[in-house]
Amino acid sequence: MAKNHYKVLGINRQATLDAVRKAFRQKAKLYHPDVVGEDPEKQELFQEIVEAYEILSDPERRRRFDLLGRSDSIRQAPVPSPLSQESGFLQFFSNLLRPKISRENFGKPMLGADLETEVSVTLEESLSPTLKLLSLKIPMPCPKCEGDVWLHDKPAAPCPDCDGTGTKKNLGPVPFLRSCKRCDGNGKIHLTICESCNLTGLKTVEQRLEVDVPPGVENDSVVRLPGLGAHGKYGGPRGDLFLNIRLTPSANVRREEDHAFTTVYIGLTDAIVGADFRLPKPFEGTLLKIPAGSQGGQTFKLRNKGFTNLKSGRPGHLYVTIQIRVPQGLGEDEKIQLLKMKNRISDL
Repeated sequence: MAKNHYKVLGINRQATLDAVRKAFRQKAKLYHPDVVGEDPEKQELFQEIVEAYEILSDPERRRRFDLLGRSDSIRQAPVPSPLSQESGFLQFFSNLLRPKISRENFGKPMLGADLETEVSVTLEESLSPTLKLLSLKIPMPCPKCEGDVWLHDKPAAPCPDCDGTGTKKNLGPVPFLRSCKRCDGNGKIHLTICESCNLTGLKTVEQRLEVDVPPGVENDSVVRLPGLGAHGKYGGPRGDLFLNIRLTPSANVRREEDHAFTTVYIGLTDAIVGADFRLPKPFEGTLLKIPAGSQGGQTFKLRNKGFTNLKSGRPGHLYVTIQIRVPQGLGEDEKIQLLKMKNRISDL
């Protein structure tokens, strides 16, 4: 039968997050391993207190527990490799809990949560790689405890089990000195828990990020940016950041599949004698060769100048329709010159 985490902390189901934290701190002080020593029953109760806090302080896991009576985590999977720079007490604390807790192994590095945010991109911007500046609230290592949960800047107390020596005499037929289990041979223990991060080692901080949006994104497409999510608990790796793309339509560019369509206006002389025409934004730099005698409404195909396919990486084509711009504001002399040309050129 699943444990009643509310009963373990001595609170009701309507308890606020602050009430959960307060109840945990009170219970943790009573049943902390450095207080109860090696009493197996009280150590097991302390494990239950930690597990209850881990679940009830996480809104998603608490909701799942309230609905289903269970709280399996899909985001905070432990990292297989052990901590390489554990303090003596933290290593003892992890070893103490390891037989009882696997997925929610307190003190072990855990994968950070994935984050997601909405990003607005114009259709013109989606033709090429785009840099976007975001402002996100990201869980970062707590500046007070540096993500370690314990306040190591406080003076460490001598271990009461070994009187600060780090060793204890093994009683038996052959007496010998062994490493003290309570302090893991360090001779000192830290009893101060960082309350600034509520035993998570993380603090949510507003951070500005520059992210690259790849070309070819479409409306409602999702871009995954590995390692830019929340920092993991207890020194674990960061999760991922997911960008939900909201595409803004354009009056100048149209997209069909991976092909781009646009219209440009050229002068009457360019249409008659031909010209090398440089396309305006967002296709600036692309050369369109207009042959002599081009007609208004004529469409030209430029290969591989369209939108990039997100899956294949191959670009579509660009279709440019030309329209002839009729000159305005001509003077009387200029109009007379045009009429003389019209008399010589019937199509003018």
